[in-house]
Amino acid sequence: MVRKSLASFAITNSYAEYSISEQGFSGGFLDFCRQPPAGGDPYPIKQVPAESETVSNQWANERYFPVPISVDPSGSMYMDAHIRLDSKGSISPRIYFHDDTAGSTKAILIGMIGRHLTNTKT
Repeated sequence: MVRKSLASFAITNSYAEYSISEQGFSGGFLDFCRQPPAGGDPYPIKQVPAESETVSNQWANERYFPVPISVDPSGSMYMDAHIRLDSKGSISPRIYFHDDTAGSTKAILIGMIGRHLTNTKT
């Protein structure tokens, strides 16, 4: 699990660095995972799933995490973007994040690292 976490942090860091660099990156995190710039390593897309509409409608409240007020004046925001660290059982750890590379922090904001949150299969 530690190895997968480190690989996830490495790819999000690489994406953030490219996004804020002079050459920039024209796509989002998923685009970067699919087709990284020259010299970058691709990242398995199946590890970066999208939340379903059902999850977003029924369990969105579990996916609000603290952020700086410069990102959202309420001090929290919905983070549906996540990286799958494992797919075993109901724990199946995830990293939930917000891509703020084009925003005030110029960073990837990590909302939570932990158990898989409620969905239709938990």
